[in-house]
Amino acid sequence: MLLLLLTYGCEAGFHISYRRTVKALKDGSADSLLRKVKRGGFDCVILDFKTVRGEVGVPFSHPLADSTGAFSQDITPMAVKARRMGLYVIGRVTVFNDPLLFKVLGRGYKGFVFPDSISVSYNRAVVEATLPYVDEVQLDYVRWPDASLGVEVEDRRRRLLPALKEIVVVVPDSVPTSADIFGRIPFRYRGWWDRIGQDIFTYGEIFDILSPMAYPSHYWGVLLKPYQAPYHTLLNMRMFGFPAERIRVWLQAFGWRVPKSLGLKRYILRQLQATYDAGVDMRMFWMPKNDTLIEAYGEWDPPSPLKGGEVVAVAYRDLPAESLLTLKRKTYGKVMDVYLERGGWPLRFWWSPVSRKMTFDNYPITYRMIEGEGVAFLYVREEWPWLKEATNSVILIYAGAWDVKDRRRNHTAVWEGEPPARVELLSDGDRYVFRVLNGKGEEIARSRTFRLW
Repeated sequence: MLLLLLTYGCEAGFHISYRRTVKALKDGSADSLLRKVKRGGFDCVILDFKTVRGEVGVPFSHPLADSTGAFSQDITPMAVKARRMGLYVIGRVTVFNDPLLFKVLGRGYKGFVFPDSISVSYNRAVVEATLPYVDEVQLDYVRWPDASLGVEVEDRRRRLLPALKEIVVVVPDSVPTSADIFGRIPFRYRGWWDRIGQDIFTYGEIFDILSPMAYPSHYWGVLLKPYQAPYHTLLNMRMFGFPAERIRVWLQAFGWRVPKSLGLKRYILRQLQATYDAGVDMRMFWMPKNDTLIEAYGEWDPPSPLKGGEVVAVAYRDLPAESLLTLKRKTYGKVMDVYLERGGWPLRFWWSPVSRKMTFDNYPITYRMIEGEGVAFLYVREEWPWLKEATNSVILIYAGAWDVKDRRRNHTAVWEGEPPARVELLSDGDRYVFRVLNGKGEEIARSRTFRLW
């Protein structure tokens, strides 16, 4: 049911929780809230039509609807108001984490219900009821609990995937579907299934859009920094072959674990910069404090595209990466990271259970340096067996006086196919871009426009 020609009308999504929606409708502040969101530059809202508590915000018909008592507050007027204002409305439906249905069924795990015929028909009924009020259906908690349960991963896959297909079967082809996935899932290569049952490849066959929850506060160690978590999450999805135009990332707009020295506004700005640098243009903000988020989003100003410019440096020597820097390989429990020795900046990140045999030495990845006068790039080529063509990335290491230890961000170009022959750094003053050329002098990739300092 996947339609690649669908147009997704949500580049900047503002999440309005169920409780906040109910309150706004009751106290008459719904219109002013939506106007504020729209003036802030957001083009869509995400409304909770079914919450993690099992509450349902739309009347729906199912044999267990009365038993669960899930429907109590109708939030469809908020969706109607938003659409009248020209906002794209995403109806979010939490699927298998459902304490109300769990209580009625008397089976599951800590509020989770398992993917069976009853949970499928129940959630399908909720999805069907939301359709008149939304432009897109988004499913959350499309997974098993993050616990062993004595259920093998293969069995979880076998039961989960058909269940998801049966839930979205009621959605017309004209309405996009999306799914939220754990932030760690994009670090799993194809065929390596997570115990919650998710992977980007099979889910990409069921849903039009995938939304990794790349909240920096939920990452560990070095990736806790607000830029690195979304950047590496999205870069991994792209390097594994998932199209950038079908990724809409969840960013953190709430204050949990935000360093006091940084503050929430700068925390949000660095996440925004990360999505831009990773080449992903759709994003949503979870649990926003609207004044802070709107202020941050209003200040975010990526440079306008640079199409021409003067060539200021050319890198053409293809050398082993160790000629300029040392790649440090570290393991933190079940997490393996690749570091640059200089500046301690992680260029790539990998998640890998220790019990599996995949190691750094047998990843199908090649690291090389492309160096020139006063400029150097790291080149990474990945030849995964499920891809028709290898994926490539070129990352700027230094240019002139600007070095890796000074960086707050990565400047990267990603493409499929042939390796580069040379890389040219172009400038028109304070704006820069680099382009990748093949042996015929043809451009095969280009970075986003950026400023060095």
